[in-house]
Amino acid sequence: MVSVIPAPTLFKSEDSPPLRWGVVGAGGIAETMTRTVQRSSRQEFVAVASRTPDKAKDFAGKLGLSAFYSSYEELIDRDDIDVVYTANFPSSHREVALFAISAGKPMLIEKPIALDSISAAEIYIAANKKMF
Repeated sequence: MVSVIPAPTLFKSEDSPPLRWGVVGAGGIAETMTRTVQRSSRQEFVAVASRTPDKAKDFAGKLGLSAFYSSYEELIDRDDIDVVYTANFPSSHREVALFAISAGKPMLIEKPIALDSISAAEIYIAANKKMF
């Protein structure tokens, strides 16, 4: 029996609404992702937070972000951040995710989502409660 896989749905990046992103973490993965999205879409990256202030400042300068913070909470609390991209150490993913969810911010979390299944479940439950 031959199964037929449906053709993928393709869309143009310019058809996606521009969102204002905040980046948590100022490492190499965050830089690569931010540069790639900046080059290939209308998405706007406006701020970065790192617990190492000099890294946040350098990241913001290299990528043209208007603000940098040494506090994740300061970034997430900004009214002009539509989405939080979490690319910090996995040991902080749970903390950042739960704070962002409580603030009503959608998130993109780098893998792994958490260090264990209990923390991943907490993130899932918090997000599910916020959505419904």
